Amino acid sequence: MIDSTTAYMITDMLSDVIKRGTARRAQASFSKVAIAGKTGTSRDGWFVGYTPNLVCAVWVGLDDNEQLGMTGAEAALPAWVDFMQDALAIRPSLGGASFPKPGGILTVRVDPESGALAGPECPSSQVVSVAYRFAPAVACYMHMPSTDSEISISDSEMDVSSDANALNTEMESEEMSQPDQMNAPTPESPAAAEDTPGDPVEPQSKPTRRTTRIDSR
Repeated sequence: MIDSTTAYMITDMLSDVIKRGTARRAQASFSKVAIAGKTGTSRDGWFVGYTPNLVCAVWVGLDDNEQLGMTGAEAALPAWVDFMQDALAIRPSLGGASFPKPGGILTVRVDPESGALAGPECPSSQVVSVAYRFAPAVACYMHMPSTDSEISISDSEMDVSSDANALNTEMESEEMSQPDQMNAPTPESPAAAEDTPGDPVEPQSKPTRRTTRIDSR
């Protein structure tokens, strides 16, 4: 046994096989009858389908396990449709207009790419039935519309960045055009005094050495 909400979610998915999947040809064969099912193909072909009150499985294959060469929709689905039409004609109560929906199921429209709630910007959407614990709670993040505020902020950031780049370029140009003032000698330094024309440098007097001779006679 499985939880009723889990069973309903599986039925909801298998109903899409009839509406737009590999078994969509069966939908036109029944009026006001809810159908869900699944095709299968390997070396053989099969289809298992059901209404709210009747389940039927059809298998078509070869006894020697040779390749059938037909899909489940081609080999098994037509036989399933024929049987179900005859059965419902005899006992209409075996059909049913809809599958019973248990409590705890929420029907939402989602974006098939992101799995989030579909918004007006989503190129496509799909209505699904999920249990409350699995229901998406956020809007689609893959197709969010761009707002004017985001555009203006982006433009202002670009302007600030451009102004900063221009200022850096201007400062680099000024540094390249000016001499290196950090290494230039100052007027107070000895090197500046030596390199300054017209500023005589007085020679420093050398110390005088005096010798005193004492006669011991």
